[in-house]
Amino acid sequence: MPKTYKVGINDKRRDEMIKFFEESGRFSPKAYLDTEDLPTIGWGNRFHADGREVRMGDTITKEEADKLYNQEVTKHVAALRATKNYSMFNPNQQAALESFAYNAGPNFLSSDGWRTISAAIKSGDAAGVAKALPMYNNGGVLRNRRAQELEEFNKPYTEPTPARSELTVPTSSPSDRNKLTIPQKQSSNPLQNLMINAGSLLKKFSF
Repeated sequence: MPKTYKVGINDKRRDEMIKFFEESGRFSPKAYLDTEDLPTIGWGNRFHADGREVRMGDTITKEEADKLYNQEVTKHVAALRATKNYSMFNPNQQAALESFAYNAGPNFLSSDGWRTISAAIKSGDAAGVAKALPMYNNGGVLRNRRAQELEEFNKPYTEPTPARSELTVPTSSPSDRNKLTIPQKQSSNPLQNLMINAGSLLKKFSF
């Protein structure tokens, strides 16, 4: 049976890749023109959270941009994570594929222009994905991005070593043992009770 992996455990690495590719890791609080001369803001977003298209002169806070990014990345990877064999890709491969999905769009798996890589993803074919990734470089414009995504995809994944938990058995010191009092059976005879109690005290303080 093929090995499977938990989905989403490498989101931090995915986010690092996407933000680096989109804006070289820089947050922009003011709208600017991207490489295609389109107004963009925050972490490379062209639309605000309410769906409004970004216009020059718009501003955004870091908190708003982070929220918008999380909203967008969730939307872009939803279909990818829902594919039947997605858990066959290891966490490094998932990070690379989700970076690709953020760039390609949320519906690329069902679009005609992405059939080769879509088929490989749906079948859990890692070799097929690795072969297809460099094909989608937009005439060379995205060559560096695809090369780095491919590098991440091919990076061996090492399972984290589970933390060892050590069982500590509590021990008692001689002084603790001296504090232990064992109830003695009481007699109805007062003189006998006095002798029993005296014997207990001698045992407690004997060396």
